[in-house]
Amino acid sequence: MPVRTPLYDRGAGVNGDADRPAHAVALGTDMSRVAERALIAAAEKENIREELRADARWTAGFVATHGYPFPVSMAMFMPEEGGPDYLNDDAA
Repeated sequence: MPVRTPLYDRGAGVNGDADRPAHAVALGTDMSRVAERALIAAAEKENIREELRADARWTAGFVATHGYPFPVSMAMFMPEEGGPDYLNDDAA
């Protein structure tokens, strides 16, 4: 049985294998398109992270101003440590 050669080495970086770009082009890969898609994906991920950070800031501000919107349900899901229901938590 022949030994299978891996398609790529996960441990090598872009500079780790000088033949990799030439090999990819020989296989018909459009390297500029791959790089463009990688940059777009990275920008989209950063946009999502910033939206999540903004949402977390808004939520923290709301809770600081108004308190938790449903304090009874929060107590059910997050009992106070040492409280009477701490070891008998039905939500867990």
